[in-house]
Amino acid sequence: MQFIKKNSIVIILVGILLIASFLRLYTLSEIPNGLYVDEAEIGYNAYSILQTGKDEFGKSFPLFIRSFNVYAPPLYMYLTTIPIYLFGLSIFSARFVSAISGVITTFLIYFIFKKISPKKYFPLLGAFLFAISPWSIFFSRGAFEANFALCILSFAIYFLVYAKERPRYFLYSFLFFLNCLELLISLFFNFLEIRISGTYVFLLYILQLHMVYGNCKGI
Repeated sequence: MQFIKKNSIVIILVGILLIASFLRLYTLSEIPNGLYVDEAEIGYNAYSILQTGKDEFGKSFPLFIRSFNVYAPPLYMYLTTIPIYLFGLSIFSARFVSAISGVITTFLIYFIFKKISPKKYFPLLGAFLFAISPWSIFFSRGAFEANFALCILSFAIYFLVYAKERPRYFLYSFLFFLNCLELLISLFFNFLEIRISGTYVFLLYILQLHMVYGNCKGI
């Protein structure tokens, strides 16, 4: 009894994460029914990369994934090779990265709220509400890159709110913000110049970090 009282926050958080996992992973292959074209494209390309190192157009380890003359960042597709390797090529494997992204985001929301709120149980409430959010559950149960982008954004915010104590977290936050921005832009625009510009911004940022903090051991 003393153990439960002492570790009540951890126990409740684990319970919330189990609820989030159940709502996102249970019968993932059957609900929603069917497989829409983007999910099939992600799954097939991930399987092809895993087997041959090439996408459906014969490009070796492409930097951008081509689908119906639309080019998207490949991170989601490369991560999908992991569940395909573990579970085989299936609807479950194609959707797994998005589902796990929803669970991870629930976990990150707890720590973000913990940092910005003095209330003991407020972070748990925020994590629980996100875990049962119909919006989050819907997008977590399909291979939606937007849901994956939300997870990346949550990482960026997490590192940002903790950067005051650990200055190097500013760099991590910037990297995740940049990755999220590139992914979101690619969902609406397909200009290669925009992505190249993002890469140049990143390189300039790294150069500035070395100039300013080159002699600082904290970076």
